[in-house]
Amino acid sequence: LGVRFERVAERDGARWMVPDLTDDVTAAWCERCAEGVLAEQAPVTHLGRPAAPTEGWRAVETPDQRSVEDVAAFLGRTPADLLKTMIVDADGALVAALVPGDRELSLTKLAGVLGARELRLAGDAAVTAATGAPVGFAGPVGLTIPIVADRAFTAGTAWITGGNARDVHFVDVSPGRDFAATHVGDLTAFGDGDPCPICGAPRHLRAGTEIVAITRHGAAPAERAGLAVDAAGGGQAQVAIAHVRVRLGRLLGAIAEARISDAGFVWPVAAAPWDVAVISLGSSGDATSAAAEEVVAGLRARGLATLFDDRDLRPGQKLGDAEVMGHPIVAVVGRRGLERGTVELRRRLRGDVIEVALAEVADAVLAARDAGEGA
Repeated sequence: LGVRFERVAERDGARWMVPDLTDDVTAAWCERCAEGVLAEQAPVTHLGRPAAPTEGWRAVETPDQRSVEDVAAFLGRTPADLLKTMIVDADGALVAALVPGDRELSLTKLAGVLGARELRLAGDAAVTAATGAPVGFAGPVGLTIPIVADRAFTAGTAWITGGNARDVHFVDVSPGRDFAATHVGDLTAFGDGDPCPICGAPRHLRAGTEIVAITRHGAAPAERAGLAVDAAGGGQAQVAIAHVRVRLGRLLGAIAEARISDAGFVWPVAAAPWDVAVISLGSSGDATSAAAEEVVAGLRARGLATLFDDRDLRPGQKLGDAEVMGHPIVAVVGRRGLERGTVELRRRLRGDVIEVALAEVADAVLAARDAGEGA
């Protein structure tokens, strides 16, 4: 078909996309592995962190330093040294989500860890009620709401966090020692250039249009519906359910995009709506028109899907319409050819025009179609 498909894995299945066409699917793509994963679900690997001192965390004043960048600069550190605490409303309950200061929180990943349906960042009033501090100073130490931590925050590592009080941050906070997470998982949003977890090469964002998607639902829906099948060895077997979506309209659009060339637009034989288009250059009732009808009848008798253009229009308009419609094979029946007992056969993608005897038109079209001439 002339279309390149790329497989993009996701949590419960996979999608196949055509890259660089539209951007309804964004993948984290590894060129070395030639594989991708849905960007919003792409796993993120973190670098190691220094160990926390044994004496515990200490509070430092950070007057008017609210953003990660401002705090890091004020303390002579980098944003990666900070632990960012985001207060999130998950299905109506507040949770604290923790990610490294130089990274963004993925609400999609957080929803997967919590099994939540609706997530949104909490408003300023909710943040203050949960932490006792204005926005910009939240931290995990002393929080009474559930804490969901990114897997970067391993026990014994040291981080800078908000101090849950205005103009205060804590230094050398250590997960496990200074706060306990109720859930731990990959919460960090994928960033362009993050390493592939398989080969270590950088992965990059790649957009495309989804053509096929398969979502696995497992056996649970069938069990709820009481659905089972007779097993070959007797008894009953479980049924696993999957949802397969094929976007035919997008596939045709992708084929059309790939098939545009200097020769114009040409359908591949496998996707063409007709095997051949027959254009009569005669007028209704004349010998040329009658011969064209005989050619069409012969083609259809051989099982060839044939479009017959016998409209009372100028030859140039008919030939132009055939090109616009992308017919891979066009048979032109005209007065001059009939005088020689031939029909003009245009094999569009090859860019050639041959003359074929009237009695051999069907054989010539079949040969061109089966050889993929126009494919």
